[in-house]
Amino acid sequence: MGKELHLSGAAQLALLEAFVERDASLRTTVHGRSMWPFVRDGDVVTIEPIRRRPPAVGEVVAVRHPRGANLVIHRVVGVDPGGWIVQGDACAAPDGVVPTGQVLGRIVAVERGGSPVRLGTGPSGPWVAALSRGGWLRRVQAALALPRRGAVVALTGAQGLGPFRRAGRRLLPVVEVERAGEEHPEGAAGAETWVARVRGAPVGRIRVTLGDEDGDDGRRAWLAGLDVRTRFRGLGVGERLVRAAIERARFLGARSVAVVVSSGDVRAIRLHEKVGFERAPDGSGRVVLRRAV
Repeated sequence: MGKELHLSGAAQLALLEAFVERDASLRTTVHGRSMWPFVRDGDVVTIEPIRRRPPAVGEVVAVRHPRGANLVIHRVVGVDPGGWIVQGDACAAPDGVVPTGQVLGRIVAVERGGSPVRLGTGPSGPWVAALSRGGWLRRVQAALALPRRGAVVALTGAQGLGPFRRAGRRLLPVVEVERAGEEHPEGAAGAETWVARVRGAPVGRIRVTLGDEDGDDGRRAWLAGLDVRTRFRGLGVGERLVRAAIERARFLGARSVAVVVSSGDVRAIRLHEKVGFERAPDGSGRVVLRRAV
């Protein structure tokens, strides 16, 4: 089996439209939490063209978002004279009415860790849609999340302790950092996403965008979107991602790299300072950190 292709929403939309024109199915990795817990971040879905059978209430479909140009994978929760009402299972309100022509495909398979996921699709789909329309699904999700939130709070506190960090780094399996594919967020060319994996499962990601000439520094690369799954924080995964992004920026010809973080994100500031970044004046509530490569 080949590696999955990670694409931005806009890129997935263009690719899916090309597959629909050829009446072919698309198997791709999805990102986001709007369909939790039935479709999760990192799951692999198979999208089949709608063809002649219209979507039914309860089905999970791939649509062009009614308020944007991106592809979203949400559930049909109702019918409207103008089309279909779609909503993410973890969203408080519907996306809006999607015209029939903007419903591009239906999800016929969901895989997680190489195994099929059936809950929330098939015969159970209409029940999930009914719970979603009545607001009950959100209540159930909130109740299920309470124990997890408590565990996250405890884990987050432990991650700040030196003994936890040292022990975790010794016990953590090998972390592999690899390029996940090219993206073009907000029209920027030359953007790449790099993913950290443990035993093949994605545990973190970072984006590298090569910018234009920047004064005497030469060409500059920007880092953004650094994210590490909660259970792997404090174990050096973020540092591995940042170092890999710096090396990639150097390979692409950048003379320096920079990142913008919130002034209140102390952990992110400390992480970047640890690998040689220095704060630069900005004049706003943000913190700009830079370093030569």
